[in-house]
Amino acid sequence: MTDSIVRKFDEIQDMWFDRFDMNDKEKRKNDNNLLTKRILKSKIGEASTFNTVHNFYTAVYIFNNLFNDERERKEMFNGRNEYDFILCAVRDVDMELKKIFLLQDDTVEDEVNEFLNRDLNEIDEVMTECYKKFKG
Repeated sequence: MTDSIVRKFDEIQDMWFDRFDMNDKEKRKNDNNLLTKRILKSKIGEASTFNTVHNFYTAVYIFNNLFNDERERKEMFNGRNEYDFILCAVRDVDMELKKIFLLQDDTVEDEVNEFLNRDLNEIDEVMTECYKKFKG
């Protein structure tokens, strides 16, 4: 299941960064910084530490909550938004600072399924709207 989450975030990141006119060097640098790319290029092929897995599942919750809130959705892909880590990388976060301990939450499967079943075209429309605002 984690592999599917990583791949979905990777698709979302690709859709977002395709909007920017980057040369090959910038694309390589970007790919080296994206956690999803590093995971998918590794021989392991999936997140390999508990903290990384936990970060991705937490990102699913954050993504769903933002995307389901009409006001938040309009800002979620804004480059200045505090949640833009979803696009850039799922960064390491101290376990004590996490608000949701997902392994004790019985809605994990529902949240993950909602995220994985979310239509990429719908996400792309929101990205396009946000990108236009971001570009000015």
